[in-house]
Amino acid sequence: MALAGAVAPETDTLLTLADEIEHIEQRLKELKSRFRDTTSIASPGASDLSMFEASARRDGVIGVPIALQEIAKVLSEPVFEAGNLYGLLSSSGEGKSSLTMQLIYHAVKEGHPVLFLSYDLSAAQCVRQMIAQVHEISVRQQREPMKLMSQTEQDQCVMFATWVNQQPFDIIRCQREGVDRLVTYARRFIKKRANGKTSFIVIDHIGKVKPRDPKLSADRISGEVTVELKALADETQASVLILNQRNSFGTRRDNPRPIAADLYGGEGAKADYDAILYLYRAEKYKAERVATAATGSD
Repeated sequence: MALAGAVAPETDTLLTLADEIEHIEQRLKELKSRFRDTTSIASPGASDLSMFEASARRDGVIGVPIALQEIAKVLSEPVFEAGNLYGLLSSSGEGKSSLTMQLIYHAVKEGHPVLFLSYDLSAAQCVRQMIAQVHEISVRQQREPMKLMSQTEQDQCVMFATWVNQQPFDIIRCQREGVDRLVTYARRFIKKRANGKTSFIVIDHIGKVKPRDPKLSADRISGEVTVELKALADETQASVLILNQRNSFGTRRDNPRPIAADLYGGEGAKADYDAILYLYRAEKYKAERVATAATGSD
């Protein structure tokens, strides 16, 4: 246990045996990776051909299927590619949670392992939203099934929940976890649920991730998180999606359309993302402007 003893002091909390094993495995992976880098470096062309051949054997680009074709068109990608880190930015009330549930449900339905690390929604809330989208049974109805639902609707809810339980799909309600703990959750999930299809890891949201140093500024915190999650995506060949709650400054601009500066951590935070989706509902901001305008020109 000499190696475990060397690892344990690096953390701030008391490690369980499982945690120690996880850290040891990660240390070995890093050492193997460094050894490979120093002994054999593949040429760029060979690396591209290898990926091309792997995609061809799987009838297309390797990754997680995207629920909405509009998103695939914006990204110019047919899937969330394996090894990529994606961001999703919006303010409250623009449908970020609803869209996230659509993306997760579609991936689960297609047989991909999905892990949702949520600081906001519980597992029950996630399943209720999915049922509302798939079967058009509102969350309010689901809260009072005996009063507001027919027997057929009750059966649909039970069948959906039973089906979800049988899928490679886990939801972890997070509290004060930092990025190291999130990465540990993801590694364990991928090891446990691997089925040959690209895993989809979703984090809601980056602003709630506990920083290693609480004195760091938002840009330093976001960089700390995205660097680790990009490395996770690359090493495990998973697709990782991080939700961003839009800062309030951007919504007060004369033109409130989202820009990179609205990301958590500012414009510099986009460096580690392979692509970022900006969710924008113009009618929401128009209604707010109309409600608070002092003059017609406003």
